[in-house]
Amino acid sequence: MSIALPVLSSENVVKLPAPPANPPTDRDICLAHSLTTDIMEAHCEGKVTDADLANALIYKHMVLAASAAARFLPVDEPKRTQGLQNDIRDTRDDVCMMHADALKEYTQAVNQEVKKLNRICTLIFNRAQSNDNDARREIAPLPNEEDATTPLIDS
Repeated sequence: MSIALPVLSSENVVKLPAPPANPPTDRDICLAHSLTTDIMEAHCEGKVTDADLANALIYKHMVLAASAAARFLPVDEPKRTQGLQNDIRDTRDDVCMMHADALKEYTQAVNQEVKKLNRICTLIFNRAQSNDNDARREIAPLPNEEDATTPLIDS
């Protein structure tokens, strides 16, 4: 969008710059500021009207706004959001990994407790059996979880 130069009631009092580029350059901003300053001085001397000063100020703000929009609002929105989407995806993956690790540790701890409970239940079952030779007995793992039926090897 091109920005029109301000219309002044007295054209010979202040020299107008060339129209700004689209989007306005740094030089265009400086020229708009200089124009406003010159018109303010002329206004103080009574050479231009309030409307002339208002038009110059509006022109300066339009140049600044157009320049700021071009500098700070990216034209290619998908590129800007792609970085955010990648960050979100990475964070989600990290959280999933943390949950998976925590779940694995929890599962291992539960399995250890189940093994201990199975051993205790087996020992209680065996003690509850009679002392007869035909009494049914279960093999209980050793406290270190080794198989109690494995023969010991002398070294």
